[in-house]
Amino acid sequence: MAGKLFLVPTPIGNLEDITLRAI
Repeated sequence: MAGKLFLVPTPIGNLEDITLRAI
């Protein structure tokens, strides 16, 4: 979940990719 903070500044498309990786 901490990754969310990192995804905030990133685009939705990229944030989704990062979220899957973080999990």
